[in-house]
Amino acid sequence: NAGDVLYIAAWSDDSVAQAVLAEFASAGLGTILSGDARWEVFATNVNLGNGSPHPTAPDIAGHVAFADANSLWEGVFAGGNNGISPWGTIAGISGNAQWMWKNVPGDPDPTQGGSGAAEMLIFRTSVPAPGPVALLGLGGLVVARRRR
Repeated sequence: NAGDVLYIAAWSDDSVAQAVLAEFASAGLGTILSGDARWEVFATNVNLGNGSPHPTAPDIAGHVAFADANSLWEGVFAGGNNGISPWGTIAGISGNAQWMWKNVPGDPDPTQGGSGAAEMLIFRTSVPAPGPVALLGLGGLVVARRRR
């Protein structure tokens, strides 16, 4: 729903590169792409590694509450678009989606070169309300239904 918050938990395998690439689509609300300026990130300082079990919903909720209470959300580093090395093109995700990660002071591209960003990271963005064009489209659907 518009106004809800979407969260992604991510961590690297401490190897060659790390980043998040995502596309979320809703017929009524449009598309949300990774790398958009509305994304924020919180570094939990929990170091999960390759093969670690995923965090539980209560774990995530605790980290989110801590980040909210202490104003710890930061803007993300938005890297290259879907299709760049070393990942190549990920099918089913827009070429306009950007690989994103946590900014690391002094590192021009924190998506490359392994770990170092206090993994596990939690990304968040608000689900936007439909834009004016989408609202006009929805209004057209309402009018069309009334005529029947």
